[in-house]
Amino acid sequence: MGKLNNRKLHGILKELDRGDQSVYKIAGQQGITPRWARKLRIKYYGIPIRKVQPKRRGRKPLAISSQEVSIVRKTKENMVVVQ
Repeated sequence: MGKLNNRKLHGILKELDRGDQSVYKIAGQQGITPRWARKLRIKYYGIPIRKVQPKRRGRKPLAISSQEVSIVRKTKENMVVVQ
């Protein structure tokens, strides 16, 4: 299962708010577990649906220092092309 995009997340939250279908049915249609659907409802409770944005996955990127850039440039200049 991949990450929920904006469209799917908004759809899930709308369906949960509407209350026409069970959590199990909504989760099955979207390919997530019912537990995750309930957690999404709790996580975004009180926030207007149009303002809900999923967060980015993974570790935050680190900035590359100028010292590291210079090391890489020196290494590339000193490389010998072997054929």
